[in-house]
Amino acid sequence: LYDQEIKNYPEAVRAYEGVLRESGDMLKKGDVALRLAEIRAAQLNEPQEALEMYQDFAQKYYSHPKRLEALMATAKLKEGPLADVQGAINIYRNVADSYPRSGVDEQALLRIAELSRNHFADYPGAIEALRRLVRDFPFSQNAAYSQLQIAKLLAPPTATPASCTPATLTNGMSNVNVTLLGASNGDTGFFDPGAGFPNRIAAAVSGSGVTVNSVTYNNPTNVALNLSVASGAAAGARTITITNPDGQSATSGSGILT
Repeated sequence: LYDQEIKNYPEAVRAYEGVLRESGDMLKKGDVALRLAEIRAAQLNEPQEALEMYQDFAQKYYSHPKRLEALMATAKLKEGPLADVQGAINIYRNVADSYPRSGVDEQALLRIAELSRNHFADYPGAIEALRRLVRDFPFSQNAAYSQLQIAKLLAPPTATPASCTPATLTNGMSNVNVTLLGASNGDTGFFDPGAGFPNRIAAAVSGSGVTVNSVTYNNPTNVALNLSVASGAAAGARTITITNPDGQSATSGSGILT
């Protein structure tokens, strides 16, 4: 009555909690526990309390027909008001692994892909989830969408590092800015998603003694490296490798930094 008609949700919570304290049908008590979590999340704006209730429901009522619904609701709270996106991805991945071809796992795979791409620039993770969706649900309306997203996420190969300016550094130098130019055939290039993403463009200098302090993306064939050279670094030409956020990399064909 408090819930459906009067909509006095605090009183409804107290009434439902009373039902849970009583002994009785586990299926009915599971329904009540789930409704309690829903009220705390949607009507009372208590996401942390709702999260704890969803988690308790999923553990206590393991065979309940709405357990999957509770897991998905938990993930939604984590990616939304609780701002725990990695936690949400972990739950979605658990749903996809534990309930294959249930239908719910299709939505879980989509969320893994979208969150991996948008929040972490984790393109390999997003592609893996989308490919699994296409494999498991080839006739779903999401399959065509996923194939298109895979094509967009499969970034072109990295441009090949070709030259540095300056091309020569001396031992003991620190925080030297070096401009690196890449050779591209039109289908290759450097890429960086920008600040706020954990996966960024990276660089490495062969051998030991040269530290890459930072990499700044300028355009698909131009990046700025900030380098420091140890006082005992060995002399000689070194190759440079650039790695894009999606994991693809390219190394200069010869030593371009001395």
